[in-house]
Amino acid sequence: MKNPPRLRLLVPTGRMNEKLLTLLAESGYGIEGAGRDYRPRCADPSIEVKMLKPINIPRLVELGRHDLGFCGLDWVKEHQTKVEVVAELGLDPVALVVAAPEGTTLASLKRRKNLVLATEYESLARGWLKKSGIRATILRTNGTTEVYPPDDADLILDNSASGSTLKANKLDVLGTLMRSNTCLVANRDSLQQRDCAERIRQMADLLGSTLAARRKVMLE
Repeated sequence: MKNPPRLRLLVPTGRMNEKLLTLLAESGYGIEGAGRDYRPRCADPSIEVKMLKPINIPRLVELGRHDLGFCGLDWVKEHQTKVEVVAELGLDPVALVVAAPEGTTLASLKRRKNLVLATEYESLARGWLKKSGIRATILRTNGTTEVYPPDDADLILDNSASGSTLKANKLDVLGTLMRSNTCLVANRDSLQQRDCAERIRQMADLLGSTLAARRKVMLE
């Protein structure tokens, strides 16, 4: 009998990695060597795993370089990628917020000129600025966005889990664009292939069952 084609799976490095690897192991998809190898082995030999930064995952899945991957819903929206969100896992929930130095209001920003907005989310920032009627130059950051005000930026658009980092940097939240969490996304063409689609859905179901079992244990 012919072996099924290998599923090409992207797993994020960084903040999401530890919780996601634990969930995969509990669901029967344990990954070995993830701490030292960008191409670790999966307990399911029919799955080919590669580790990448989450910012790049939705675009590569959209392009069909990989069949599925895990990333934040925020990056799916930021890149406006045409992928199928198969499951939202609820891991590492964050809110995408606009924040500015304490005492700043949206009305005061509308009256000011030469504003700088620091963010990793350029596309979402452009949409928010247009909707809010505020004119600002977008400064692309690469992490630690909250440290830019007030010297290097007048406001930021960033993800926030608890808000403690914003408070520590004396920033007030002026608005929330969206809420994000770790999700499983799939290439739309891959989902048109029966065998591939069944295995993707099976993974989503097993991950969902594991999360449901966790919630039940917590309640009990």
